[in-house]
Order: sequence, then C-alpha cells, then structure tokens
Amino acid sequence: MFFVSQLHPLAKDAEIVDTIKDIYSDVAETDIQCNRLKPRYEHLYCSFHAAITVDTEKFQSTLQLFIAPDS
Repeated sequence: MFFVSQLHPLAKDAEIVDTIKDIYSDVAETDIQCNRLKPRYEHLYCSFHAAITVDTEKFQSTLQLFIAPDS
C-alpha cells in the first residue's frame, strides 16, 4: 500500500491507476485499489491511498520498484 500526496487538486483516481500500471506492467487493473483521501485544504492539493495485490514471491521486487527514486 502506498500513500501519494501533494498532487494537483483536480487529479483523478484513474491517473494514479494508470501511473501504477506504467511502473509495474505485470499488475491487472483489478489488483489496484485507489481511494482519494480528504485533505485539510481541498483547494490546494489532494492525496490518495493506493493498494496493489501481488503474489508473495513478487512482493520484495515490487516494493523495491515502487520505492525507487525514479518511480
């Protein structure tokens, strides 16, 4: 699970899902859950919680992929 914050207030869930699929092409859209969080200042930014379902044997490599600076 990941938290993404300080995005443009008009950012959409679908943009987060598309970005996750760009970074990790092995994931199916049904394995991604993305929820918009309620920020304190909705007119300034937005935040999301994203959860990705992966097989146990792929967990470590997937985690490394998403925490890499270029992701």
